[in-house]
Amino acid sequence: PSELLSHSIFIDGQMVGSWRRAAQRGAAVIEMRLHTPISEAEAAGLHEAAENYGAFLEMPVLRSNLSSVFDQR
Repeated sequence: PSELLSHSIFIDGQMVGSWRRAAQRGAAVIEMRLHTPISEAEAAGLHEAAENYGAFLEMPVLRSNLSSVFDQR
């Protein structure tokens, strides 16, 4: 059960998506997949969180991709 929440994205107590880090030589690529629409401010917050995660890893974040299940409709 804890594995289900380990890569979840929560905003204001609601699960809105999931994320993963793709390995790339000397850098982090953060891929985020949304299951719920979010505001531009919330998206900016997710990109900032990805940058903070990169700082924690002591790696630059090459890009933080944000995609949505709604993009495929």
